[in-house]
Amino acid sequence: MNDTHMLLEPIITMETDVAKDTKEVSVLDRLRKLDEERAQLVESAFDGAMKEATAAIEQLNYLGRGKFRLAEEHETVSRPRATSEGKKRGLAPGTVCPVCDFATEPPHDKRSHRGGKPAFTLEDLAERELRRID
Repeated sequence: MNDTHMLLEPIITMETDVAKDTKEVSVLDRLRKLDEERAQLVESAFDGAMKEATAAIEQLNYLGRGKFRLAEEHETVSRPRATSEGKKRGLAPGTVCPVCDFATEPPHDKRSHRGGKPAFTLEDLAERELRRID
């Protein structure tokens, strides 16, 4: 009797483990179904909102309150960017700043004097790592 009980115990434990796995799978299946249902609800809500927005825009346009368009209808046309091949940014070496009345290495111009900054002193030049060229 004792031997029979010991043989049946692993079988019972194995069956309960299978039952737990089945419950977990059914929970996962339910979650997947809920995710699918949520996606469908979101899609239908989006479609409804788009229909309402389209109707509202049509009414505004009919009333002459401007030309409104939905973002989907609006076609953006991007123009090609100008290329800077062969061009160097900045100033040519030896360019004289109209505020300071002297050139520096590296060059600077009146943009460095925004906000009414006066001509650079030797201390200002050192701070900006510029060297005066006479």
